Amino acid sequence: METNSNNIPYNQLPGFEQTNRLNQMVRQAYFRRSRQLPANIAEMVECLKGDILKHLGGIPTDKLDLAITTATLDNDQPLSVAFFFAAAKKAWYQPKTNAHQWDDQDDRRPDFEGDTIALLDTCASMLAEMDAHEKEGVKVAKHANVAGVVIPLPAFNPRREFDYLKMRGQVTPETAAAKLPQAIEDVNLVRIAENHNRVKRDEALQDPEVQAMCRRLAVLDWLRSCNTRGVAPSAILAPLANEAQYAELRRTV
Repeated sequence: METNSNNIPYNQLPGFEQTNRLNQMVRQAYFRRSRQLPANIAEMVECLKGDILKHLGGIPTDKLDLAITTATLDNDQPLSVAFFFAAAKKAWYQPKTNAHQWDDQDDRRPDFEGDTIALLDTCASMLAEMDAHEKEGVKVAKHANVAGVVIPLPAFNPRREFDYLKMRGQVTPETAAAKLPQAIEDVNLVRIAENHNRVKRDEALQDPEVQAMCRRLAVLDWLRSCNTRGVAPSAILAPLANEAQYAELRRTV
């Protein structure tokens, strides 16, 4: 019979309940995003369980559940063991900084179209510098480690930035689809480094990490095309959409 374990520290739950509760949290996270579960979800849960018990064992079970739920809803980073662990770590060690749009205290200004254009300008500039260094044979850092989460550089949200460029007529779904072979290779390199199972080609179309990588590669190609022409993204993307249309895009992606 299941105990009322919401407020019990995670490491004090029986072993089978630790697995069951975490499995439920992870499954719900994927269903909130795409209603598609990765084939290796059991391995993900076991890996995440081990990391939490080792580093965050005293986190209350309800806080762990809330952390995974709100992080899944708050941003569009690809779901992974690292994503879930970072969410739990942030909630456990920095509970006051994890603001959400439904908090009464949240007075952050909304995201405007100009912010996205400025981000694309920054990414294009950073990418140009990285590419120039590589041509000169200089070793370039392509990832940053932020609070235990590995982030590819230049850093941006693949789904949001791709969908914005699609709205502005700069890319198409076919642009991302053409990146599938390279996306599978890039995702598998990361998974191998993290001792996770590789994505099989017949699973790639449903794998959220691969799909996010397809979008990222498409955005990187567009940024490089701007750099090749010597034109900043802002010169192409002067804000045209009204803010209501832009806000609706942000709400739905």
